[in-house]
Amino acid sequence: MRWPAGDRRFLLRAWNRPFFAMLLVLVLAGCAAGGGAERGTAGPLRVLVAGYAFDEYATLYLVAHPEASIERTLLSLPERTDRLDYLQTLLERYRAALSGDGGPPPDLVVVDPDLYPVLARNGLLRPLDDLLREPEFKPEALAPIVVSGLTVDGHLYGLTPTFAATAIVYNADAFRRAGVEPPSDGMSWTAWRERLAAVVARAGGPLRYGLSLGNGPFSTLYDLAEYRVAQAGGGLFSADGKPTLDLPARREAWADLLRWRRENWLAPSVYEQLSAEGSAPAEPLYAEDDFLTGRAAAMVVTFYDLRRLIDLFSGENVYVGDRWVRPAFSWNVVGFPRPDDGRAVGGPFWPSLILTVNAKSDHPERALDFLRFVLSDRVAEAKRSTDLWELLTRVDANRHPAWEGLHLSAFWSDAPAPLPSPYAPPGVPEETYVQAEGLLREAFSRLSAGPAGPEAVAQALAEVERRLRAWSAPAGR
Repeated sequence: MRWPAGDRRFLLRAWNRPFFAMLLVLVLAGCAAGGGAERGTAGPLRVLVAGYAFDEYATLYLVAHPEASIERTLLSLPERTDRLDYLQTLLERYRAALSGDGGPPPDLVVVDPDLYPVLARNGLLRPLDDLLREPEFKPEALAPIVVSGLTVDGHLYGLTPTFAATAIVYNADAFRRAGVEPPSDGMSWTAWRERLAAVVARAGGPLRYGLSLGNGPFSTLYDLAEYRVAQAGGGLFSADGKPTLDLPARREAWADLLRWRRENWLAPSVYEQLSAEGSAPAEPLYAEDDFLTGRAAAMVVTFYDLRRLIDLFSGENVYVGDRWVRPAFSWNVVGFPRPDDGRAVGGPFWPSLILTVNAKSDHPERALDFLRFVLSDRVAEAKRSTDLWELLTRVDANRHPAWEGLHLSAFWSDAPAPLPSPYAPPGVPEETYVQAEGLLREAFSRLSAGPAGPEAVAQALAEVERRLRAWSAPAGR
């Protein structure tokens, strides 16, 4: 699974267009009327960061609070290795830095999403549950996917001002022509399969597929299948480090989605199509997009993808090539498929940056005031007034006249499933973790090449787990 391309582009654009516009909006709006100055938090805000995404918000804070100061420390990360103790080494590096390492401890910590739950579970971050009880943080003001996605073992330890998420866009006319009820929020994978199968069976015109993976977060069918396993609570290893490759949830997800592909209920992703062709298309991707050309009734999208669709349908700001014909069908957005057990777990979620408070901070109120400012209505409105390509945690700020009628809450209403971590879990060597992922991908690729049913999937997964155990046992891994 890839980080949405739109978010990388957003960060690259941040300094040449919307950022300075946002500064102007904040200055004109008199944002100095809130935040740390009023709460008596004199003294520098000490911040520990491992990257540079924080700079935008630090600058906004200092412009709005000219009396404030920020002291930033850049964490030196250890070189990545395949050793079992890499994550432990990284954790110890954070533990030393958060204790102050000989000096004053930091107050605010900007945390990588993959390390966030690790630091929280090791007692290094201060819970923010009390923050949610403040009037400006009432539950209906914040995107539920953010609060649930950043809750660890029942407690909230961090917040993000913006985020990326996933939903489904659908061709309302295609469903209507087929006499099938359009999709709605809360539908399970089985319900989606039944409706897409009916649409494909009664297809007319150019329609060929049910759901397209498009250019969204799932590069391959394997990535989608594994996310579906995560929705059901599955992973590669158990909490005590035992392999869990041959899971009932994985058998079901793999067999079902492989059938989706065989029956044309699911189209190949753009990545898979380009890999098969071996080169980039002569025309822009829009000219061959399965959803835009009417060949697919629905498509997986991130919010960045949705913004591109809005521009494409309106004909604004996009070069589309000589073969492009603007779509004429009506469309809207709906929530990502849920597990069949009915739990409200939808599509993946990516925080732009996670702001947390050091559990050992001498001045946690300084970090909390920074969080209040960054998550304030004023900053959200300022970002909405600029070139918005990410979703805002303050949901009211996601309104825009050009988006009227679009069901945007489909992006943030459900909880997300946890994304695969790049770090091996405790007790599992890094090389064993990588080997497990490689064996699964290899098995899925073989199954994709033929008419694999549930029995073939079950045999393949049993063999994969046997091979992993045999591979790791002799070396004492």
